[in-house]
Amino acid sequence: MIKMNYDIFISCKSEDYPVARKVYQYLKGQKYSVFLADTELRKKGNAEYGKIIDEALDTATHMIIIASNPEYVRSTYVESEWRIFMEEKRVGRKTGNIISLIDGIDICDLPISLRHFQSFNFKNIERIKDFLPLKQQKKNHSIPSFFPLYGIVLGETKVQELDPLRFNIDYEMEDGTIWIKPDTGYESEDLTFYADSQTSVITDVEIDGEYGFPLNWKKLGMSWDMSYNQFMDFFKSINFDVKILENPHKEFWEEKNYEYLEACFKASVPNEKLCFFLNFSYGDKGFDINSPETLFEMVVSTKKQSLIYELEGYDEYQP
Repeated sequence: MIKMNYDIFISCKSEDYPVARKVYQYLKGQKYSVFLADTELRKKGNAEYGKIIDEALDTATHMIIIASNPEYVRSTYVESEWRIFMEEKRVGRKTGNIISLIDGIDICDLPISLRHFQSFNFKNIERIKDFLPLKQQKKNHSIPSFFPLYGIVLGETKVQELDPLRFNIDYEMEDGTIWIKPDTGYESEDLTFYADSQTSVITDVEIDGEYGFPLNWKKLGMSWDMSYNQFMDFFKSINFDVKILENPHKEFWEEKNYEYLEACFKASVPNEKLCFFLNFSYGDKGFDINSPETLFEMVVSTKKQSLIYELEGYDEYQP
């Protein structure tokens, strides 16, 4: 099944479907791609409605909540949807707007979490368009955005700006760096940020393979089971400069009687301070440049030489 990308996710209780369908038709007429469960699920004819709704929530830029009764906004599924979307905005994975369209109730009837977002009466539906900007279409030569990641932009965000309740921060690293680990769920367990102790600026992020890439990177087309050649092709396709730091070759681990691919390359953004270091040192499913799952770790840095590789003594990885 092809995964759809939506501009707007409409969240409402089934009792509000008559109003929601009118909103859906209005937005479609304004050239938006819109998800309304009542309409889209019937189109797809698929029993996996939970998965379809999750994917629509994941890809949607904006959310519209429709309510003619305060209890409808607090119903289990509706509240779950807008709270998920709100959390995605809080951690920086979404930048779109949340709008409440109310019919027969007042703004003060909404949950307090929704009141500081935009709200409109259904009669003023035409006003919502100003708060629903479409994403600019990416041209073929454009470079996708990998950041912010958990609200962090490498080379800009400082440690002092982080919420200590959302990050585990260790200022006592022996090598003089500051170690930062998001505390936001399973996908962060093998993801670590590093900051320069002198400036407190976060410069590097290291990702290991057990849990794969962050969700927004997967949406760009990255997958941990890609081969060496597939990663090379991916970065070249998005106009990164690629430099081989260690030529691909087969290594043998005597202790485990195990052969694996050993290689490393750097992918960098022209005219920008952003480098991806890919270290291949794995071979459970093969050990050549076309074998899947040979990536051992990826480090992204704002420095020409990664702070992490510098600390680990990989002098040969200097450009």
